[in-house]
Amino acid sequence: MSVSNFFTRLSVHSTQEWHDIASSARTEDLAKFFDFYLKSIPNDWEATSPVRISLLGFNLPNEVYSLPSLPWTQPNPTSLKLYLNPDQSLTTTPPSTTTPTTLPYQADVPALQTDADEGELRFTYTFPQKTLLAGPSKLVVHLSAELQNDLDVYVQLRKADAAGKILQYINMPLSDLGVASAANVPTSLTLKYFGPTGQLRASMRAVDERLSTAWWQTLSHERGTVRMVDKGEVVRLEVGIWPTGMVFEEGDKLVVKIAGHEMAPADFEQLQGAFRVVNRGKHFVHLGGEWEGYLEVYTL
Repeated sequence: MSVSNFFTRLSVHSTQEWHDIASSARTEDLAKFFDFYLKSIPNDWEATSPVRISLLGFNLPNEVYSLPSLPWTQPNPTSLKLYLNPDQSLTTTPPSTTTPTTLPYQADVPALQTDADEGELRFTYTFPQKTLLAGPSKLVVHLSAELQNDLDVYVQLRKADAAGKILQYINMPLSDLGVASAANVPTSLTLKYFGPTGQLRASMRAVDERLSTAWWQTLSHERGTVRMVDKGEVVRLEVGIWPTGMVFEEGDKLVVKIAGHEMAPADFEQLQGAFRVVNRGKHFVHLGGEWEGYLEVYTL
């Protein structure tokens, strides 16, 4: 049996990695894998789907799908392109106005990473029907900096319910955490998931085409690729956003947040407020005319 056969199954789980790997379901799954390949014990491992992907419901039950491959890596994957509008909405068609618009945000506010920081610009889309997000995504945005010749931009995708409430996902069952309510769960990266994030330093925006794919751009770090940004210069940035899996029902909302600081929870509560913001002054999102901004996400 060739070594390549050992790498034909992927399982994307819905709980934090330590919880998942210690769960009875995962240990039984791994035992079946090792029994088949290392002990030659006949079982139904080969009938396991090549890809098992969990999609997070947040306020809904999670959903698990068995797939023959990662769909976003295949030709002609299904995707959704949402355009940034001056009224901070997201639409499936470009803005009707071509008048240039700038939307500012304070890029140097302190970041506590408790899901309550200021200086975050939001764009919102309401789903007209049930939609499943799965895979990486990217935000194309035109930015300028008020005071510096470089800028760091942070992006986050969030789920909001039909009433507009921004939701959080608890990474482990409440019963295993020994609490009765999500309100009693500390805000840390281990225990809470807000949504996928991406970040980019404008001067390091050069892409290595040799290592990039249709679904993920790999940044270049070779000598000579650094390109600074003059103060006030508008620069086009393509921010890669980590893969995710999310369930949206009709009426639920997707919120794109843009800021000058990290928006994911801190690793531990003791580190809240320790994030060092290097931006200074305001950043400006430019829309309209030649400044087309959009989010592109993959769907099932």
